[in-house]
Amino acid sequence: MAVDHSRTFAVVLDPEEKGGFAVRVPSLPEIVTYGKDEHEALAMAEDAIRLVLEDSAARGEPTPDGGPPRIREVTITLVVSRTSGGHCRLVHANDPARRSRFRCTGADLKRGTLRGIIAQAGLTVAEFIELL
Repeated sequence: MAVDHSRTFAVVLDPEEKGGFAVRVPSLPEIVTYGKDEHEALAMAEDAIRLVLEDSAARGEPTPDGGPPRIREVTITLVVSRTSGGHCRLVHANDPARRSRFRCTGADLKRGTLRGIIAQAGLTVAEFIELL
């Protein structure tokens, strides 16, 4: 008699600079995989999850549970200012000691670099442009 043991796991797809997605499963931190598009990334995640669960069961370990994902938003404010030459500076609005200075001329940034900086700051591109 077959028993259905369906489980749902939260999967994080992080867009890669050169295309495709890095894939993480927060409740199974040993999983890091990749897919060239969203469909392949999700298929790779399913395979990796299945392998981890089968391995845990084969070793007699408790089978990890996906549990509900806890996704929260954090809002930060950064002040963007242009310094001399082709440099920009990001300054945390509440803690001016926290700052980052980087080259920001089009010829100096590799494709995706500024987008990555903006994403790490928790901003959308539109919010970043408003700050300029």
